Amino acid sequence: MVEKKLNPLPTSSRKAAKGALMLAVTLLQDERVRAQLSKAPAAAREWAAQRRELAEPKESVAGRLDPTRRFGQKGVSRRLIALQRNVHLAFPDPTMPEAVAINCAIDELERAVVVSATMPLNERRRARGRISAELRRLELALVDAVLPPQPGPESQEEADGEESSQT
Repeated sequence: MVEKKLNPLPTSSRKAAKGALMLAVTLLQDERVRAQLSKAPAAAREWAAQRRELAEPKESVAGRLDPTRRFGQKGVSRRLIALQRNVHLAFPDPTMPEAVAINCAIDELERAVVVSATMPLNERRRARGRISAELRRLELALVDAVLPPQPGPESQEEADGEESSQT
């Protein structure tokens, strides 16, 4: 019986690309793969139609890349909208105590943003700084609420004490 010689692993990107091309050609010669690929356009169209139905209306690329949305009044409003979306993702049940507390704080910040929009520039900047600080606190609180608690220094010392008493 003739033993089949194993190909060594490619050591360069050129050899890796050549091997991938050879593998693709081999797979494309299989009738089962060809049958699956012939069904793919219809499946892709169905999937795209379902995604379009579920998706919210998207804004244009120019609107998405507008740099004026990153700072000032628009920046604070954008952060509030993102925070609301993240609260909804983190707490799908709006009656959870954490979600209620964060949503109340977001409502207060929305009112503050609306009030600060009519202020003169210097006062508006100061108000936006306070609003931004509160937003930062809320964003960090949301991260803390979602992540599992880390062991503090007290629990680490207790764990070390238990290990030393056992030995």
